[in-house]
Amino acid sequence: MIKSTDIGSLPFEGDFPRFNNSANTYAPGSDNSIFFQETVVQSFIDKLKAGVDVPTYPQFRDMCKMLLDNLDGIVKIEDGYAVTGKLNPKFKGIPEVSAINANEKTICESIGRKYMQRVCITGPYTLLSQIIQPSLDELSKLTDALKEVVRGCIHQSKLSNVELIVIEEPILGIVDDSRLDYLSRWREDILKSWDTLFHIPKTKGIKCGLHLHSTINKIFWDSQYLDIIETEVDDPLFTSNETLTLLNKHDKFLKASICKTNVNLLAKNLAQKTDKYVKLSESERLGQIWIDLKKGLIDPTKIIESPELMNQRLRNAVDRFGEERIIYAGPECGLKGMPNYKSAIACLERSSKVVSDL
Repeated sequence: MIKSTDIGSLPFEGDFPRFNNSANTYAPGSDNSIFFQETVVQSFIDKLKAGVDVPTYPQFRDMCKMLLDNLDGIVKIEDGYAVTGKLNPKFKGIPEVSAINANEKTICESIGRKYMQRVCITGPYTLLSQIIQPSLDELSKLTDALKEVVRGCIHQSKLSNVELIVIEEPILGIVDDSRLDYLSRWREDILKSWDTLFHIPKTKGIKCGLHLHSTINKIFWDSQYLDIIETEVDDPLFTSNETLTLLNKHDKFLKASICKTNVNLLAKNLAQKTDKYVKLSESERLGQIWIDLKKGLIDPTKIIESPELMNQRLRNAVDRFGEERIIYAGPECGLKGMPNYKSAIACLERSSKVVSDL
């Protein structure tokens, strides 16, 4: 059975500086953490009630900053980060995951059952892009620090389990990187880093995934412990004739991306079908529809793709690869850019229903 999932991010509504400060100083049980925990737990419950089988913790914070700012041995400077010594996580895990695990009884009582969880962690290749003149030594230090984060995210109990841990590498393949050429030291060390991180959950029976925005660089096929490949709706991975052969050869699986999350593209598509905007230029059309969305003149859920289109994408993936090679399905990426929180949850409701109705 294919399970619905999500990538993580949502629009934040409320006092974000307070939330961010609480996350950065998170200590389970402290008074300062109550607001943070309540916000995270309620949003996670919203995802479960939207029908998501294996939801990710609500990711309201920047995916790179939330990890790099948690490290000792690194300093933020104008153009990025500089490593000053051994990298050690101040909080060994992810505060959002800890908050969910600490409140698993409340969550189970709210939904009336046990639940599963997907955890996303920004990967070493993407994090290194934030570090000035990164070296292989810094990759090794970063891997050691991320190992502690991964360990801190593993959770298995009678009420909830972490089912899937995903390393996020959205910049991989977006720009050609000669460091990753075949037989290069960088390529081998990136693979070693991923597999070092994946090995920790694999020993606990937890699936391991890699979230990409491009699969043009084929390095991921050589990861020993990688199970699940995630990428965008229009990625050639979903239409290439060689994908099924490679999935079988390397014994890997897919998360089918069934709806687009690029909100400018979604807004543009809606404007093209709405009489009010047709006579405007393309830039005016996009600008005006966003003005109207923010003013509440348009129902923001209208930019979400139709269930019929999502269903067709899912069926195409099943027909091409077989249901046995597709373990998860859901939106292609995070929903932080959606017009508001309500429309993001509506997107999860729609995509999850498509999966459950298959």
